[in-house]
Amino acid sequence: MSIQSVSQPLNANTVNSVNTANNADNKPIVDLSAPEDKIELSSKQEVKKESSTAKKIGTGIASFICPGLGQLVNGQGGKAAKFFFGTVGVDILTGVGVGAIYLLNPPVALGISAIGALAHIGVAFTSVYDAVKNA
Repeated sequence: MSIQSVSQPLNANTVNSVNTANNADNKPIVDLSAPEDKIELSSKQEVKKESSTAKKIGTGIASFICPGLGQLVNGQGGKAAKFFFGTVGVDILTGVGVGAIYLLNPPVALGISAIGALAHIGVAFTSVYDAVKNA
């Protein structure tokens, strides 16, 4: 094996060509390809920090008082608006429905108000769970 002098600056391609010159299979002895070709980095990867129990309790109470408030404390404004307006929407639809049906059939209006109350409770508890989970 002979040592060859290289008159140009060394880079990955130069070293690979020198390494393959004396190899019978023309395979590089040492692969010096750029590491950025092999490593995939995502700028959207988030590092989840462990939050304190006090923050979880605080966001849960905030969402219990007003659905969406806990998400707002967590910095999730879009999700907070969805929970808040979802709860308000359920309440408005239930109120309008009960008001319209009460004139025709009061027992049915009572059933609709119970369904509306359950829907409100469901959205509120989902908001509490989500706020605590993402705190």
